[in-house]
Amino acid sequence: FVTHCWDEPFGEFVASLEQGIEHMLNPPPLWICSFALYQDQGMIQKMLLVPINKSPFARVIKSLDKKVGKFIVVRNTTTDLYSRLWCVCELLVAKREGFIPDHTWVIGKRNDLFEHSSCLDAKASDPIDQDRIMKYISNDHEEIDQIIKDLRNKK
Repeated sequence: FVTHCWDEPFGEFVASLEQGIEHMLNPPPLWICSFALYQDQGMIQKMLLVPINKSPFARVIKSLDKKVGKFIVVRNTTTDLYSRLWCVCELLVAKREGFIPDHTWVIGKRNDLFEHSSCLDAKASDPIDQDRIMKYISNDHEEIDQIIKDLRNKK
């Protein structure tokens, strides 16, 4: 499962993925929402109006086999991944499913400008998503912020 912010330069995103798996003899399959989900705005909204733990993102993370599956965090130099609420939500699902920290890879360039934000500052483009995700993460925000700090500091 690849989590990324959608706002990064596409070439940087692809280069980060290539660098992350180039040394592997058998790289794992990569689930990337922009390629796996039909990108029609109305269709995506319908897919996301289910409870968060039944969203396409959560279903994929829950289906991963921890022996081979990974939660892959792709950082970038232009946008804080965790300024996006869906990325925060994916992180919490991965944590609850046992992928953090032992089954998580962090790839892509660090940007030290992103060091001091909280998941409570993150935004979703859709106000309904904003409210739903904030409710979903609100009880875990301190733990989420610590995980984000750890992921940002990985080299």
